[in-house]
Amino acid sequence: MASGSTSTSKQTFEVEQKFIISDPTVIENQLKELGMRLSKKKVMVDWYFDTEPPTLSLRDVWLRYRSQEGENQRQWELKKGGSDVNMAGNGTTVYQEIEGNDAVHECLKILSSFTNEKPDATAASSSSAAAAASSFGIIST
Repeated sequence: MASGSTSTSKQTFEVEQKFIISDPTVIENQLKELGMRLSKKKVMVDWYFDTEPPTLSLRDVWLRYRSQEGENQRQWELKKGGSDVNMAGNGTTVYQEIEGNDAVHECLKILSSFTNEKPDATAASSSSAAAAASSFGIIST
């Protein structure tokens, strides 16, 4: 590393809390009263993958392939919860998010830790992730 330069490493974390809403129209009306409006609607399709039996989801690890309608953006994403990520005590779960080829490589690393095989760094591709796990659900939002 050159003198004076610094290395920055970013990790993305998603904090999610779920709420029970008995009548969504009440919330929509309150938002409208506050001057909020729908500016753009996006449709995302997520394909979730796991092994049989489920190795990833039983460990709060989620591998998905996401596409967005109208955009040519498709990518692998891995969300990791669990003991190595801060778990809040109020129903909020913090997930580490990994995207792209890094997500595929991390998934293969996780799976290999349960099969005692070493992950092949050159095999960290979309096809290797699909071969290691199969789709168990498709969600369109």
